Formats: sequence, structure tokens, C-alpha cells
Amino acid sequence: MLNFKKTLGNLMVLSLVPLTMAGCGEPAVSYSQDVKPILDKFCIECHQPGGKGLETSGFNMTSYEGLMEGTRFGPMVIASDAEGPKRVPSIRPS
Repeated sequence: MLNFKKTLGNLMVLSLVPLTMAGCGEPAVSYSQDVKPILDKFCIECHQPGGKGLETSGFNMTSYEGLMEGTRFGPMVIASDAEGPKRVPSIRPS
């Protein structure tokens, strides 16, 4: 009888594991905390007025309007399209 109670107790504890993990999905991404610092560090220097990237591609990353306008080669950001254009491989360090 003691083993049955121990087994039953273990099963009850294990049955709670999925309930505790229900809220453990991917964390939300914040533009200001997660994305903007990366753009500021690696992109804005070239893709601003007077920058080499802006001169080459026409892609101005200093404003929403510039992001949405894209490059002379096409759009870089499409509103409500998380996958968006696949131009990231064309990025080369300066």
C-alpha cells in the first residue's frame, strides 16, 4: 500500500508539470529593448544621411518613413509580414 501511495503522489506531481509550463512560450520581443539597440550598433552608422550604406542602397534607417520606403532595390520591411523580404544575406560588414 505504501508503494501505491508513493506512486500516486509522484503521478500527481508529474501531472502538474504541463500546467506550470503553460506560460513558458517564447518571450515577447520589444522593439525598443531588443531590436533598436542592434540596429543602432550595427546599421544606423552607415544607413543615415552621409553614410556609405545610404549612398549605396538608398536605405535610410533613421526614421520609420525611411525603413518603410526601403532601398532602390526594393522593400526591406513589409508591415505585418514577419518573414519579410529575404535581403539580409546581402548585408556585408563595412
